[in-house]
Amino acid sequence: MYYVYRFIDKKKNIIYVGKSKQELEKRFKGHNHLPNTCYELTYKIEYIECSTESDMSIKEIYYINKFRHDGVYFNILDMTDVPVGVEITDKWKQYKGPLPEQFRNSINFTKGYANHKEVRYNQDGSISQVRSYKEKGKSTFVYGLTNKEVDKVLDSLIANLNAATNENQKQIRFRNLLLFFIGINIPHQSAYIFSLRYCDVFDENDAFRDLPLTLSRENKDEVLYVPIKESVKQLIAAYVNLYGMNYKNNRDDYFFVTRQHQIMTQKNYGRILETATQEKRIQKNVGSETLRKTYFLNVYRTAKDKLNAILFLSKFSAGMRDASIIRYLNLTNEDIDYDYYFSEKFSIGNIDLTQIKCINQK
Repeated sequence: MYYVYRFIDKKKNIIYVGKSKQELEKRFKGHNHLPNTCYELTYKIEYIECSTESDMSIKEIYYINKFRHDGVYFNILDMTDVPVGVEITDKWKQYKGPLPEQFRNSINFTKGYANHKEVRYNQDGSISQVRSYKEKGKSTFVYGLTNKEVDKVLDSLIANLNAATNENQKQIRFRNLLLFFIGINIPHQSAYIFSLRYCDVFDENDAFRDLPLTLSRENKDEVLYVPIKESVKQLIAAYVNLYGMNYKNNRDDYFFVTRQHQIMTQKNYGRILETATQEKRIQKNVGSETLRKTYFLNVYRTAKDKLNAILFLSKFSAGMRDASIIRYLNLTNEDIDYDYYFSEKFSIGNIDLTQIKCINQK
């Protein structure tokens, strides 16, 4: 397959036109001959498919000249003008595949487009195999954090927040801290946390709600209401007060969104968490699922009655091996003291609100 592609900035200006005989994922992976500014300005990539190599070369020359403008434009070949009376029309498609780090400002990153597939190629550039992405020599298993590791990550996130140099940066970093602290203190899946709106956390009187939690498949009609721990309430209240949020004006606003006002994706937050753990030299694979696993581990390690703790966790962890063992032993009907496990006894992480500059500057 032959391609002509174009890089487009946020203002919809075309800043570069190129061609490729390789699959685009492979071409962009090795795309490093342009100035870094070009990659940083690239917001979207579009492409057309060509039937032959000559067709590709002709169209590249045509479009380089057609799109040339007096602004930022990175094609430097001295091509002839577009032939008079010649008009080529193509329907451009948006490229939604993986991109390397130099394209970090592109829509592929900000909207969470996948780098979850590993593509292997034949010598002629055609695709040989596509399979789930896995970094060589690295396990894909995601771990929970110990109490000491939680404190290290909190220190990193707070330091990062305090170092913010503008309001937008401050809000994004406060968001990261808040999401982590909520996630490690409730038993909900990360997808639920990322989709939290103001009205899910507060009622019409701006009072805290309990968070609904559906039990595992065999008990799917049973819903628990999980109280938010006081330490978490304090941080949420600080965030809400700092940004003047209330039920009347922010009822349907999501708590955790990107700079482009999209709901935070698990992949994006996984990168944020990975950065925080690396800064503190925590040698563990982490991801969005780390939040829930940290909650589970803390409950298990804190509880004196380990069996009862496993029974409690198994109620909303269908599919886990331990839950399967418990079902096999017919222990799932044992009484569980939910109020005990949802109490402050199982809080994890300590935040001193006086350490957060933006709260105390008001």
